[in-house]
Parts: sequence; structure tokens; C-alpha cells
Amino acid sequence: MDYTAVRTLLTGDETCNSIISGHLVDGDAKRTKVLAVVSHQNQAALFVLESSGIPGNSNSHLSLDQTLPIRKQFQCSLRRAKSPSNLLDMDTVVDITADSGKQLVFELPSTTEMAQFLSVLQKAVFHSQKSDAQASFSWLDKYHGSQSSERRVDPPVGNLLDLDMPGTAPPPLTDTPLAFFAGQSGTATVGPSNVMATVSEEHTAGQWPWSEITARLPGGQTPVAGPTLPGSGTTGSGQALTLPAKKSIIADRLLDGSSTLCSGTISSGGDGAYVKYTVPQKPKQRRRDSSFVSLELKKRELEYTEVKPHKIFCGTWNVNGKPVTEGLHDWLGADADPPDIYAVGFQELDLSAEALLLNDSSREDEWQRQVELALHKRGKYYKLRSMRLVGMFLIVCAHEKLKHFITDVQAVAQGTGILGLMGNKGGVSIRFNLHNTSICFVNSHLAAHIEEVERRNQDYNDICNKVQFINSQSILEHDIVVWMGDLNYRLVPTGQRPESKLKEMAQMGMFEELLQHDQLIQQVKCHSVFQGFSEGAINFKPTYKYDPGTDNWDSSEKARPPAWCDRILWKVSAGSIVDLQGYRCHPSLKLSDHKPVSARFDVGIKVVDKTQRAVVLSDVHQRLDKIENETKPVVSLNTLDVVYKDVKFGDVQTEELIVRNTGQSHVDFAFKPRPELDSVCKKWLLLKPVNGFIAPGTSTSIAYSSF
Repeated sequence: MDYTAVRTLLTGDETCNSIISGHLVDGDAKRTKVLAVVSHQNQAALFVLESSGIPGNSNSHLSLDQTLPIRKQFQCSLRRAKSPSNLLDMDTVVDITADSGKQLVFELPSTTEMAQFLSVLQKAVFHSQKSDAQASFSWLDKYHGSQSSERRVDPPVGNLLDLDMPGTAPPPLTDTPLAFFAGQSGTATVGPSNVMATVSEEHTAGQWPWSEITARLPGGQTPVAGPTLPGSGTTGSGQALTLPAKKSIIADRLLDGSSTLCSGTISSGGDGAYVKYTVPQKPKQRRRDSSFVSLELKKRELEYTEVKPHKIFCGTWNVNGKPVTEGLHDWLGADADPPDIYAVGFQELDLSAEALLLNDSSREDEWQRQVELALHKRGKYYKLRSMRLVGMFLIVCAHEKLKHFITDVQAVAQGTGILGLMGNKGGVSIRFNLHNTSICFVNSHLAAHIEEVERRNQDYNDICNKVQFINSQSILEHDIVVWMGDLNYRLVPTGQRPESKLKEMAQMGMFEELLQHDQLIQQVKCHSVFQGFSEGAINFKPTYKYDPGTDNWDSSEKARPPAWCDRILWKVSAGSIVDLQGYRCHPSLKLSDHKPVSARFDVGIKVVDKTQRAVVLSDVHQRLDKIENETKPVVSLNTLDVVYKDVKFGDVQTEELIVRNTGQSHVDFAFKPRPELDSVCKKWLLLKPVNGFIAPGTSTSIAYSSF
């Protein structure tokens, strides 16, 4: 669609980011509209425009109907149409709820443009969640005078088919108006006045065109073909109407490349009204290069995914081997909104010899119970996975509403302690896929003591390099990585700022000055660790070292200086969205010599549109077909027979075989012996050359010499 007509309506510093044409649904009435996402500085709004002609061709065809500010209360959700006016293209419904409470329903065509439009809209909605709910959208005021009061009502469409599947066939999917599995058939009852000839081929195992559509109505009734099918019309009693094959955008979704959506007849009869569908068996697909397909789908995932906001809470605490003596609600459950995902890491959960040598501890169950009790009261959670290595314990909990969207959950532990193997130091990691976004949480406890900075760096690199999940995926190969734990990087005293001065500065809240001495920040700047990771601004007191049970700095004989040992960092791949909403310490929990730390994130999770993914998948297969055909070796021979005439003892006869490369890629050839033979030919025959290379459009000669 042409952006020019929309842009000419804009009068300020606004930008039209994406547009699409669709239908505004108001009861039985449907009106053609053009939707545009328009941005102004850090705000965005949805413009609804009236189309009085061919949308987008010129300014004269568009007038502004209304503007909807995309504020914090703005909501957008998708669903498949149950009663679309035309199942061949208008089959996606977008429900909009404005901040005023006004609700609008739009039908949009399932196209690549729709996916791009919704991706832009969802990103605008995602970023609006961080804005002030009462923010002024004064830049929209100048458009209110140009809003059109014109209303155009399209005639209502006829009744659609009410599916009734026979026998024990599985029910249709909720996102598909009509669906049958391969080789099955069913009937659908229609109203007595009219019938719409429609087609829908989607289900979970693959997609195929319908091969037959036949409708019979009671005598005297007038069947009406689907209003958008070419060649549609009406017939009298006893006559037949043929529906021609129609190619439309849905044809691109068919895995077998077919463009025929429907072919059959509508005719009248006296034995009731029904529509019969017969679906051919699934076409056999040859084995594909799955790595190529996966890579192409990954590259094009923006075409079939939309970003939806989710909340993640991460927490880390070195509990110094102490048993549970206080609740964790002030740490895990005190925020206003419940998270969708919890990832909670502990270090030094158990310092006993049994834990170190046998990796067995009763403390795990105690702390897990306390975590589960402290989760947000407004959410209902289940344990997704936990993993413990000696004193390191990581537990991930998810909201129950996500249970069916989380897949491929794995956990791996890696020790880096004594001899580089023992689990007193190291890391535990848990990964999973949420919709189409891969997430990995890491909880680590790195080498201690202020002088062991290089050892800490080595521990980090060992965990990164040695942790491999079942699919050979490493930690850093995820869309979102959150790394937490007692990283043990310290504040380095200097001559001008000895340990006593560091404590004084920490007590006075001179965090910016203190962070100049932070080993982790120094090592990141030196590109030694955590490359590509981010960390929030530290506006809280150092988390180590305290006298247990108090907020007093270490008063023991060692009198260790304060440090931010306990940290949470994150890393995102290109195209992923992670916004930090809070990074803080929780000093009210006092049982340990460390204070717990938490980080709250708003993340964009890529949710798959199955219909649009099928479109992309079909295109990928077609591209792979083209590549395979173009790269397939093709040769021609000047003869298929090598004939020697009047062969005499001692004479050498040579015949020539010319091999020409008639394909588009190079050809490597070689003569190889059969498994049961030692050589490629008899001893009285000499082949030269026995292997070689032929460039496209060239030929080579192979000599057959007998002697």
C-alpha cells in the first residue's frame, strides 16, 4: 500500500510507520478502513482513516475518521475470524481497546503486510507500558477538526456454515473456521436462504487444498455462491453453478505448491441442505535440509511473529549456609504487578561436607518451599525446573497461563572449583523456549578473594565454553540471557582510599565514586568478561560484607571492605527487547553476610502467528526447490556406448567419451570401484583421467584405452 496518501494528511513532525487496509466490524455492518501507526517523538497513535476509493492511491481517497492514543491502557489482541466475510483473505480479527474504554474490532487480511503492521503496532503497545498513563497527546489535537463524520455501511453477508463433524473425527481447531484432517470428510449444515462456498485448509499437521465442494439446498431455494469468488452467481431450482478455481493469497500457504482453493458445484435438490468436503491425503514431502529451513525461518521470524510484553523477576542471594529463618516476601513478592517468570538463584545454600562430596542437601527443599510461599499472591505459579550444584541452587517458576507455551526445558551444571571440576564454585543454568523466544538463566558463584580477579574471569569463561545443552546450544546462543549470582568481584582499595575510607564512602552513599574501584566494571571495560551484557545503574549500598543479622559492615578480625559481589546482568540477541524496570537490594533480609538483589524486566516475547508462519515456510520450501534445481549437477555425454573394432593383441585402441556440464553449477566426477572389486575396470582397460572437475558450460574428454 502507498504511504504517500497517509503522509500527506500528517501536519507536524509525525511519521507514518506502517499502514494496512481492513474492515471495521460494527455488528453485522463492515466498513472499509485504513489503519496507520503514526509516531511523534516517543509516543504513537493509531489513525483510523475512511477510504472513499482505492485506499492509499491519493489524498482524495482518504479522510481521517478517528485517532487512538497508544497509552498504557491501550490493548491489542488477535484471533482468527469465526465468521469472516471472506475466508479467502479476511480471516484475522484484531480487537482494540482504547484508553477511554472504547472497543473496536477490525478484520485484516492474513498477509505479510499484516504481520509487519501488527509487529509495529505491538512494539508501540509494548513501549507504551513504560510511559505515564496520563501522558498528554496534545499533538493529536490538530487532527480532531479533520475527522470525517461520513459513515458507509456495507450490506451484511449471508450465513456461514455451522460445522458438524461426523464419527470420531477430532474437532476443528479454535483458530480455524473449518478444518478436517487428511483423508476425512464431514458435513456442515447451512441456512435455507443462502450458502457461502468457503475454503479453509489449515490444521496442525500441515495444509492442503480442498478438492471438492458441493452444496445442495431444498427445492425451490436459490443457492448463492460466496460473494467474493469470481464467476459466482445464482441458479434456479435443479440447475448447477460451477465455481472456478481461484488463486489468492491463501494459495501461497499450500505446502504442495497448489494454487487451487476450491473446485466443485453448487446445485439445488430435494433431500436437505448440506455441504460435503473431501480432503486429499497429505502430499509426501521429500526430506529437506532442516538446517537451511530453520536458518531461513529464524532470519524471517519478524514476518510471522508479534512481540508481546511479559514480566520477568530475577533474584540472587548468597545465604552463607544459613537455614531458613525468615520469610522471603519482601524480596520476591512485594512488587505491585505479578511477574510472568521467576528465576531465583542461591549460593552457599549448604556448606557441609556432605553437600560438597555427595552433592546431597536437605536445605534445597527448605529454601524451595520458602520461595514458593513468597511468590506474588496475585499470580498462580508452578515450578518449571530447578537445578542444584553443591551450594548453588537455581529455581525457575512460571505463571500457569504460560504452561502450554513453554517448551524444551533443560538444565545443566558446571563446576569450576577444586581442580577446576568441583562444585563449590561454578554455575547452574536453565533454558527454555517461551513461544518463539529462547531464554537462559545462569546462577553462578565465582572464585573468592580480592586478588583472584583472573580466576573469576576464568570461571566465567569456563562456564560459557563448557555448558552445552542437548541441542549443542551454548549459553550465549539464546535470545535472552540473564546471568546472576555471587560473582565475587570486589572494590579495590588504593592509597588515597584505603578499606576504611571505602566503608565510609559506602555509608555516605557515594556509589558513583565507589564504582570506580569495582573490579567487574574494570574487567568488562578490558573486554575480559561479560562482553555484550548490560547491567542496571547501581543505586544501592554494597551487598557484602555484613555482620549476619545486622546492617553493620564486617566487624570481624578480617574486616573485609564492602563490595557489590551480588550482581544481575543480561544479554539480548538482535531483535529482542529487554527493558530493566528495577535493580535493587533488599536490606530487610539479614540472616546472611550478603544482601539479596533483584532485577525486574519487561521483555518482548515473540509469539508465532501459525498462519503467517505457514506462508513463510511455503516460500522457504519454494526457494529451497529453486536452489536445489539450480545447483543440481547436469551433464550430457556424446555417446552411451564405447565400441572397439578389430582389437588385436599388442595394439592399443583409444576411444573418447566427452562429458559436457550443461547445468548451472560445477561438477566433480570420479570413477570408483564397486564394493566387491579392487579396481574401477578390467586390467586390459585404462581410463584417463579417473577424476576431475568440469565448470558450467565446459566439457572434458575421458580416454578409454584397450591394450
